[in-house]
Parts: sequence; C-alpha cells; structure tokens
Amino acid sequence: MEKHHKVSEEISTPIEKIKIAVIGAGGTGSYVLQGLAKIGLAIPEIVHGNKGISVYVYDDDVVSKSNCVRQLYHENEIGEYKSVVLVNNINRYYSYTWKAFDRKFYNDNKDYHLVVVCVDNMKSRKEIYNMLEKSNCRFPNFYIIDYGNGKDFGQVLLNHYIVNPKNKRHELQWDLPEGYLEIKDNDNEPSCSIAQALNKQKMFVNPIIANLGLDLIYNLLTTPIIYSKGLFFNLETGTMRKIPI
Repeated sequence: MEKHHKVSEEISTPIEKIKIAVIGAGGTGSYVLQGLAKIGLAIPEIVHGNKGISVYVYDDDVVSKSNCVRQLYHENEIGEYKSVVLVNNINRYYSYTWKAFDRKFYNDNKDYHLVVVCVDNMKSRKEIYNMLEKSNCRFPNFYIIDYGNGKDFGQVLLNHYIVNPKNKRHELQWDLPEGYLEIKDNDNEPSCSIAQALNKQKMFVNPIIANLGLDLIYNLLTTPIIYSKGLFFNLETGTMRKIPI
C-alpha cells in the first residue's frame, strides 16, 4: 500500500480559521500569495465547517524597478514594502483582513498552522528552521512548505513539525534532503536591472514553482490524507519528480 500521512486535525477539521505565515513576498512569494487568495475562497465551499484562512506576510524588502517584470509589482509601487503592497492589494480585491509585516520573520509566539518559506538565500532559511524548532506555538504540530529555485529548476518541500515529549521542542517528522541546509548560495546580491534579473532566473520559473507548491497546500487543506511531501522540477529537461511520503 502507498505510504501516506494523515493530516493533523487542526487543519483537517479546524475550529477556527487556518493561520498561515508567508515569509518572503518576492519572486515566488508574490505568486504564492495570489494563489492563497484563491484557496481562501475555495476551501470553505468544499470542506464542511472550514472557516477559511488568515494569512500573515513577512518581508522587509522594498519594491525596485527590477522587481516589476518577474514579480507582481508595478512601477508606481517602487520604494514601498513588498509585504504591505501585496497584502493591501489582496485585501482590497477580496475583502480579506490579512496582515503585513515590513520586517523579517522571527519567533514572536504567533500560532501558525502552516509556515510557507519563500526566501531566496540559505542563511535566512536556516534561521527560520532554527526558530521554528524553538517555537512556543500552542499547536502540538504544524506544517512547513519550503520553496527554493535556481535559474531553471526548483523544489518544494513539505514537512511536519511535531513536539518531542522529552525536550518539548518542535522537530521535523521527515528528514530533509541530505545536506539541504548546508547548500551554499551562489549569488545573493540584488539585481540592479531587469536584464540582470532575467539572466539570473528564467522569466516564468517563479510562477511555475509557486503553482506546484500551491497544489500541495491545496491538498493539505482539503484532504485528510496526503501521499506526497514535495517535488523537484527542471525546466531545461522538462522533468518533474514527486517525493513520496
């Protein structure tokens, strides 16, 4: 029988809105947020008793001209905080009450059912994983979706934090790919021009990886059992490989 994971009751049969933290509102994060807005409309219609989602967005970066092609920003938003721009636009369009924070994510004792990581460097990613292990979240378990990509490839990893009864710390249920958090960043410098930004990453790699991960999120929020904990894809070879539980 195919291995599977039973989704926690806090998500499969929630008694409140599902709280989601999105860390990073750039190339991938901007598309993830647009997709979450649609998911927020859908799940109360198909999951009995579901009250929808509340989203909290963290990003201390501001919109630059080079962001206005690959990311969901306009030139009249240059200089404004990405998190604030996106959340205001989504709230206005969908009548949501999502929250934006113009700072980096840190362990501020908020209780999230799902943390979505859309950062573009390994230093920030490692800091987030370390903070989540020390989390004081009142939920005995919560989930993390971790996005990452290069110029023409990427991955989405789903994992599950559960409380270790011995030390009361949250620990990952499934192993990360070997050496994952030790990967060195090739180039963390911001792109100064649109041409430079497109040379670093293909035009549509971000929306592709965002939508693949949104499908994982949708399954997590709408089905009691899941069979996949992520995927790898490569635009150059045209391949995609799911990661079974």
